[in-house]
Amino acid sequence: MKHCCAALLLMMTTLATAQNGNKPAYWLGKSVGKLPMLAYGLGDDRLGGAKMGYIDTGILLKVVDSAHDLYKVQLSQYHSAYLEKQYISKDTALKQKPFYLLNSWSTRGNDAEMVDLLALSMDEKLPYKSWMEIAPA
Repeated sequence: MKHCCAALLLMMTTLATAQNGNKPAYWLGKSVGKLPMLAYGLGDDRLGGAKMGYIDTGILLKVVDSAHDLYKVQLSQYHSAYLEKQYISKDTALKQKPFYLLNSWSTRGNDAEMVDLLALSMDEKLPYKSWMEIAPA
């Protein structure tokens, strides 16, 4: 009986693996809507989820999981966030590249307004993090 159960379990595991095949454990989509909010977690506490920030429209997103009305998106190798499902449009035509390079970049300074600008040009709009420092030392 033990051998029969072990053989059956092995066969079921093999069948489940074969059905999954080479299908990746993620899919790609783009952000839609006006500045969708990224959250650190599912927001299950009584005050809602902690806001990570906002993301622009048309950003390429790697969706790795789903929970309730949220998708878990991988922002980088070690960072992920949660985004409402209504703000992601699945696109099967998208293909993830192994790496992305800058096409061009430029910097400008404006002494009158005391502002520094950095512009980056890429083939695809990727997740990014930005911040502003008031009067940096």
